[in-house]
Amino acid sequence: MADITDSIRPFVRGKSSDKPFDEPFDDETLQAMSDAFDKATALMTDQSDEAIEDVAIRIITQASQGENDPYKLAATALAGYRKRGAAS
Repeated sequence: MADITDSIRPFVRGKSSDKPFDEPFDDETLQAMSDAFDKATALMTDQSDEAIEDVAIRIITQASQGENDPYKLAATALAGYRKRGAAS
């Protein structure tokens, strides 16, 4: 299995500001989360730390609820990102 990207690893381990995620994820789900994060952030125009963290948290939240399809994880994260961007 490829290493989980360094950019999502802190969020998976619960080191995100005020959003602890202590869910244990299996290797398949971790890889799906990493792939989704890479896909989602590559499409984002806002590359601020806040926007990236928001997308990571959305991916982790969906994975915590059992989703492990990287395309669905990325799509859900981006849908939330676009809604947030439109409201700003």
